[in-house]
Amino acid sequence: MSKAAIGKALSDLHAMSIISEYVRAGDKQGTHFLRPERLSPWQVRMMTGSLPAFAARLRSAAIHLLVFVTLIAGSSSCSLAAAVEDGVDLARVTDHLALEQSLSILEDRDGYLSAGEALRHSGWVAASLRTLTQGFTSSVFWLRGAFYNGSDQPVTRWLSVGVVRLEDVRYFRFAPGEDKPSETLLAGNRTPLDSRPVKAARSVFPITLAPGERTIVALRVQSRSSVSIEASLWSPASFQEADAPDLLIEMLLVGSMGTMALFSLVLGLARRDRVFLALAAGAIAEVIYDLAFQGFLYRFILTGGGDVVLRAPGVLGLIAHVLLCTMAAMFIGIDRIAIWWRTLCTFSAILLAGSLFAAFGDYRTTVSITTVLQVVYEALWIIAVLDSWRRGFGNSRLVLLASGPAVVRFFLYLGHILGIWPASWSVGSEITWNNLSIMLLLLFIAIGRLREIESARDKAQQDLVAFQEHERERLQRAVDERTRELQTALVAAGEANRAKSEFLAVMSHEIRTPMNGMLGAIHLLKSMPLQGKVRTAVNVAERTGAAMLATIGGILDFAKISDSKPEPSYAAFDLHTLLADVVAIMSLRAEQKNISLKLVVDQVLPATVMGDADLLRQILLNLVGNALKFTETGEVCVSATPDSIHVDWIRLEVEDTGIGIPRDRLDRSFEPFVQADSSIARRFGGTGLGLAICRRLTEAMGGCITADSQPGQGSRFQVRLPLPPTDAAEIDIQAAAQQGDAIRKTLSVLVVDDDENNRFVLSGLLDVKGHRVREAADGVQALALLIEQPVDVVLVDLEMPGLSGIELVRYIRALGGKGATVPIVAITANVTAGVVERCVQAGMDGYLSKPIMPEELQRTIDAVCAGRPPAQSDSQMQRDDFLPSLQQELGAETVDRLVGQALAAVERSTATIEASIQRGDRQAARRAAHQLAGAAGLAGLIPLSAAAAALENRLAQSSTVEDTDIRTTLALAERAAADLRGIHPGLAHKR
Repeated sequence: MSKAAIGKALSDLHAMSIISEYVRAGDKQGTHFLRPERLSPWQVRMMTGSLPAFAARLRSAAIHLLVFVTLIAGSSSCSLAAAVEDGVDLARVTDHLALEQSLSILEDRDGYLSAGEALRHSGWVAASLRTLTQGFTSSVFWLRGAFYNGSDQPVTRWLSVGVVRLEDVRYFRFAPGEDKPSETLLAGNRTPLDSRPVKAARSVFPITLAPGERTIVALRVQSRSSVSIEASLWSPASFQEADAPDLLIEMLLVGSMGTMALFSLVLGLARRDRVFLALAAGAIAEVIYDLAFQGFLYRFILTGGGDVVLRAPGVLGLIAHVLLCTMAAMFIGIDRIAIWWRTLCTFSAILLAGSLFAAFGDYRTTVSITTVLQVVYEALWIIAVLDSWRRGFGNSRLVLLASGPAVVRFFLYLGHILGIWPASWSVGSEITWNNLSIMLLLLFIAIGRLREIESARDKAQQDLVAFQEHERERLQRAVDERTRELQTALVAAGEANRAKSEFLAVMSHEIRTPMNGMLGAIHLLKSMPLQGKVRTAVNVAERTGAAMLATIGGILDFAKISDSKPEPSYAAFDLHTLLADVVAIMSLRAEQKNISLKLVVDQVLPATVMGDADLLRQILLNLVGNALKFTETGEVCVSATPDSIHVDWIRLEVEDTGIGIPRDRLDRSFEPFVQADSSIARRFGGTGLGLAICRRLTEAMGGCITADSQPGQGSRFQVRLPLPPTDAAEIDIQAAAQQGDAIRKTLSVLVVDDDENNRFVLSGLLDVKGHRVREAADGVQALALLIEQPVDVVLVDLEMPGLSGIELVRYIRALGGKGATVPIVAITANVTAGVVERCVQAGMDGYLSKPIMPEELQRTIDAVCAGRPPAQSDSQMQRDDFLPSLQQELGAETVDRLVGQALAAVERSTATIEASIQRGDRQAARRAAHQLAGAAGLAGLIPLSAAAAALENRLAQSSTVEDTDIRTTLALAERAAADLRGIHPGLAHKR
């Protein structure tokens, strides 16, 4: 050791001995300790109790230890200044000197003392690390120290007062013996940075002394933040050198944490991951909080100082703490532990509410309370993490290891804030390590979360593949099941449709026949001499019956076109003649109501067009009929002009001056069973089906129908149809073809039917027409006859024992030669859509429904021989005169024989059905139902024939048959037999 060092050490030892004497003198005077009201009970006992000797020995040991440390410091040649009895020598401070042991401290509870009053106050005590850390308090603290220049050159040193969060720091400089300051400087974060003597985050005051000059410095410190005072003396160069690395390290850490926050934010938004979003929010809050806590926010951004700089660390610290803990808890999976998650969420809400109070309320009180709550919150969080580790949550261990240093530093910092231990325990270079540990925690969480997301994505892909496979199998099963259901529903719908068709056939006959009879009787009554009320009643009955018949006809017509879309037949016809016929038909009704009915036809229109004349006639009759019905006075005009939009289209208009239709009801007027108003139905009658039928027929022909009307002024209905012009010779060609059909030569016809009565009727009708007839009782016999000698036409029953009619047709078509093209017509009592479709698919050229009208039989044979599809008339609507027509063709004796055979067949088939049903023989019952349908059809018993055909279908297609179906058929058979006996009384005598 050099002599200079030994001398310096001895000088320091001498100074320490002086301090020791000064302290002992202070012990006697009692002026250098804390005020009695701030001493704890054990301190009072130590000072006034029975242990003074022990305290003296303890102080002596402390002094010797201090001497030992001083000798070591001297031997290392450190440039430190010593505290002597008359102050600190600035010349000896070449680097940095902590002044905790060189200052005295005074607490001003009221904050009313001036600098001079504080300097003269008797309450000064020696400063220490403990007394310089006061926590949250409203008191003002004064620091006092003496400084001198022991060199022969002027010396400038910087006195720094930390921490950076102190709100109000004032510097007072006194000349020895003076009680008024010679210099006053202001600092603290309340003061704008540009107004401070040195632009630094901490409060820095320059002290310049001439050679041999002495001075006394008093510092006044007051803050709403935690009061923690660090006083140090620096050479200007050393202060700047120490400040630059801290700034550089802080910027590096802030940049790294900001980059991680941006990375997490992008990932969180892209993946919609709440952990990454919370991590980004926590990292951003931590960056801003750290800048505010270390004074960089004040130094570089909020340089104006003020309330925001003071409150920012307390507010942002709470937010950052909550966000980081919440993010870590979600990453670990604590949100799956209900008790811990609810507890942490409750405390998080309390702390966030506290941040609002800290931002706008009493800052000192709020932050002091929330600081304690943060300790509890952090402790609960650690316990929750440990419990999740115990439960097997893998990420909890990673979080504990990564956050360990930050947690330790956090508790040290809170202790410093609360004034439990000095700032040096928690503030300094360890802040850098704290930031590094937080960044390490965030980095580990980000990496772990990425691995979790990748693992979850792989698992999700596997689950998706498995789910897709499962869904594919489930959908396949569902499709199969739905297909079966649809097939079943389709069959049921077909049966329902057939049942509806059969019902319409029966109802049309059952209703229209008695209605026609009733109207005929009324007409006969009107021809008799009637007087007064009787004639009036007969007239009312006639009008009512006619209205009822029209209503029934409309309903049945609509049901018929609803069942299947009308298929228009295109043929040449005279448009002018058709329009004139419509007006002529309706002119009588117009004359009865004194209404003018006019026809206006543009002469540009062609006389002959191609289209369906029957459908067009029905459309116009409905429209003109409606116009006449709803017009009381005025006129109805029917006009025809070329369409202005489409080529080869014609526009037909029916305009009236009737009651009109409101515009909001025009569209609905084309819907079934809809009229403009309920009073219309009561006043004019009708079902509201006329316009609906017109729309469907128009659309079937490829056109459109519209309406325009004004209430009280009338209505105008426009029908646009594609009716291309054609040569008038087409009509002559069609007429010649029909005439040629009528004079066709005698044909060879094969009748194939297992029922003798059917063969008898068909043969008789064909004989009358001059055709040659051959008969076959079954399919095998028919094939043999065809092989032996070809024929011109084959009439075949569908249901026969052995070979059915369908199977027979296939064999005939397979014969080749003329048999492959011979016209074949089906004879059946069952003309439902399914049966007709089967006939067409088998290769038949047409079909006839029983009973067979003579004219229809000849027309069908002529059509199939000419190679055209036969026109099917509504046979079941026009068979009321079947027996008279048959009698006219075959004679009364033949008809009586036919009726007798039909009656016998009905009775025999009915008995067979009853017996077969009772013994459970469905096939026998089905054959008997077929025979009953044929026999009833030949006798003109349409309802019985339809019911028997329906029963036959149900016995063939369904496993169960309702008793009501059987009872209905048998009841119809019994009533038909009674009708036949009533029509031909001679039959009862024969029986």
